[in-house]
Amino acid sequence: MTKEPVLHIMVTAMFLVASVALGLLPGVAGAVAARFLPALFSAVLVSILCGPFYGTLLGVLSPLLLWILFQETPFVRSIPAEILFSAFAGLTSGILYTVLRTGLGATLAGILSGSVIYGLARVFTALAGGETYDLASFVKEAFLTAWPGLLLTAAAVPLLIVWFRRVGVMRVMRHERMI
Repeated sequence: MTKEPVLHIMVTAMFLVASVALGLLPGVAGAVAARFLPALFSAVLVSILCGPFYGTLLGVLSPLLLWILFQETPFVRSIPAEILFSAFAGLTSGILYTVLRTGLGATLAGILSGSVIYGLARVFTALAGGETYDLASFVKEAFLTAWPGLLLTAAAVPLLIVWFRRVGVMRVMRHERMI
């Protein structure tokens, strides 16, 4: 067995802990932006560092673990949508980074595709819960309320990828050459 899967598992576990720590910040728990930020940031960054499988795995585990610890909303209402959001964002950004090797494009595509999947999933969870969920609700939840987390992820992940390339982390994690 090579060291690479062990390294990827360790990095994924480290970012799972970091996403829980972000969820513990005072004044952050309870806001939609705070629920999106830890899972989204960690899933996108891990998918670019370790590959789409690990980003998707973290995208599933992070919201689930945050819900188990905090249980702020009923599970059926939003947690499946949040799991799909972060998992699909991690999957998309990991695949696109593998193909394009651009951190900004992969991050933005992951955020947008995850938001679309979130909206579709919320339609089904709203129908299951007897709620109404229209386009205005989707735009409010997925973009207007969550914009700080989305913006922070869109700004920080590409900058971290550039820094990781310069210090050699990407060479170790994804076998890329140093800048």
